[in-house]
Amino acid sequence: MNISALYIKGSSSGNEALEDTKKHGYVLGLAYGGAEAEEKGSWGVSFNYYNQGAQTYVAHGGDGNFDFENGFKGWSLGADYAVAKNVVAAVTYYDTQDLKDSSQRDKRIWTEVTYSF
Repeated sequence: MNISALYIKGSSSGNEALEDTKKHGYVLGLAYGGAEAEEKGSWGVSFNYYNQGAQTYVAHGGDGNFDFENGFKGWSLGADYAVAKNVVAAVTYYDTQDLKDSSQRDKRIWTEVTYSF
């Protein structure tokens, strides 16, 4: 089992569009196991909670929608499974929304299959 916490502080660096947005953020995570490509039948699950002001990222590296004007908050729940040797399937559900405008919300599912050789 893995528990993680990340604190982020950003700066608008002269970008007037970001000056009125939150400059702090955090990500909390909980994970169990994880699919190993070499081991058929291995699996894992993960949960993350996000609360990030717009000044804490330039282009978010996640697979969900993090493109909100004021920053975002939300969560993700994912699972992965080694269906065969060197073949891992994964699915993650994201539920995110703008920090200031809760009507701007996004829900999506990201799936992937990775073959390694």
